[in-house]
Amino acid sequence: MNIRLKGLALLLSFVACGGSASPEPAAPENTPVQPTEEPEEAPPVQEEPADEGPAGPTGQTPKDVVGSEGVRFVLSFNNSEVGIKAGERCDSKHPNDPKGRNQCMKTARATVKEDVLHFQLGSLGKWVWTTSTQRGSTLQQMKQVNFTWGEETKNSVEILTSRGEKVLISVPNNYSIEIEHPTHGKLTYDSKRSD
Repeated sequence: MNIRLKGLALLLSFVACGGSASPEPAAPENTPVQPTEEPEEAPPVQEEPADEGPAGPTGQTPKDVVGSEGVRFVLSFNNSEVGIKAGERCDSKHPNDPKGRNQCMKTARATVKEDVLHFQLGSLGKWVWTTSTQRGSTLQQMKQVNFTWGEETKNSVEILTSRGEKVLISVPNNYSIEIEHPTHGKLTYDSKRSD
């Protein structure tokens, strides 16, 4: 009996002290958590550089660039495949001889005759492609052929000559063109106003 009284007394003291059989409710799950430090800012969005290609901000297509009125395309020998290879060859032949290197480059440059290209709408309403060679300040016409425009992409246009040739003209930007030459590889030309 004594044990019963002790058990009852223990139970009463537990209840009197605020003991509870049920656990306290947890904080609701959607309670916002206070950040301990400031949130990181998102990195600034970097804008894409303006497209300098033919379909860029000027809205010019490859056909517009190639057929621009009053524009001729002048060979950029040092940026053409033949000029780059000649530079490497002349550097290795004349490493400490600038005069010899210059003569070597001059000789290599003389092998390319297609100095100036001109694509214009002729007086009879037909497109004409003129290829010329530069002799001092004089342009000597090498060939002239009629053509029609072929397939066009963002960075190239095809021309179909009256002789049945298909020539692909790459247009990497609004100021230059590239043509694959059977002997010299890729030739690069820069636009120059002729009017």
